[in-house]
Amino acid sequence: MERRERLVELDYFNAAACLMVMLIHVLSLGVTELDRGSWQAAAVYLPWRLAAFAVPAFLFCGAVKLGARFRKEDGGPKYGPYVLGRVWKVYLPYAAAVVVYYAALAQIHYVTPSWKGFFSYLWLGNLSSQFYYIVITMQFYLLMPLWRWAVRRVPWYEAMLWAAAAQFLVQKGGAWLGFPWTDRVFPAYLVFWTAGLYAGRHYGAVRARLEADRRGIAWSALPVALCAAVSWRQFVAGWEALPIDLDVLKLFTDGMSILLLLTACISLQGRAAGLERALRGIHRASFFVYLSHCLVLTLVTYWLLQAGVYRIAVQLAVRALACFTVPFLLYFVYWKIRRRVKCM
Repeated sequence: MERRERLVELDYFNAAACLMVMLIHVLSLGVTELDRGSWQAAAVYLPWRLAAFAVPAFLFCGAVKLGARFRKEDGGPKYGPYVLGRVWKVYLPYAAAVVVYYAALAQIHYVTPSWKGFFSYLWLGNLSSQFYYIVITMQFYLLMPLWRWAVRRVPWYEAMLWAAAAQFLVQKGGAWLGFPWTDRVFPAYLVFWTAGLYAGRHYGAVRARLEADRRGIAWSALPVALCAAVSWRQFVAGWEALPIDLDVLKLFTDGMSILLLLTACISLQGRAAGLERALRGIHRASFFVYLSHCLVLTLVTYWLLQAGVYRIAVQLAVRALACFTVPFLLYFVYWKIRRRVKCM
């Protein structure tokens, strides 16, 4: 059996990305409902925008782990067992989550039950806003032999150029052709996956460089904040108000944000035992929480509206409290049951 090197900082990175996904979905109500010109909208939009690199961060993290496995003399994981493992650990829990969501949303009349509708949601990952990530990541997993070949035969700079070209072509070509599912095909995120693969393949050198340059990297928070402010200006005045390509802007800010977060997670080790312990716990629960938190948000918002609670500030506060507690409590119950079953 293949023994995997434990990269603890990636556990912290994964936990932080999970929390940011939750924050995005909590705040999304304020982004869509608040008056764009108000200070309340700014207070909601800016952290929402700054956390928007969470899904690219997840993909980067997964690619780093896979690239690190390609460093082994035997070439890393075998295709069949690898894909079956991903189906068992990722796709089947996702399919189970779709069943639960579909049943729950049918009860509150958010969906009309039908087999065609169910399988369409399962295939496209559009039943809930976080599910599209599973559809994308499974595409990357299925193409594992291509990634193994690339990191061995193609220089990193050449691979990044091809990835950027493919990502740009899909994003712009999809919009031009009116293709509605551009965000659900893997080339739309290829830059982050490719960067992660090569970072994982040469992780020792990458980690040492980040540790050595961490003070300089910290300064990249300034252009990230500036880009968030520019994005806010476009949001208020209209997306066409400034002559800036949003895809290019997002690619830049997401890349810099990933670099900042990874450097912070590397620097954290051995410095804050309590925080590290909390992040390890969040990491263990992260996939369960990722799959379940949007259902909690949907049901809580539905019940608030049914109770006549329409103030956005109150809804946001209740959504935040529910989102950052209930999924973890559910995971704790699930973990207890699973542990008891194993002991039987």
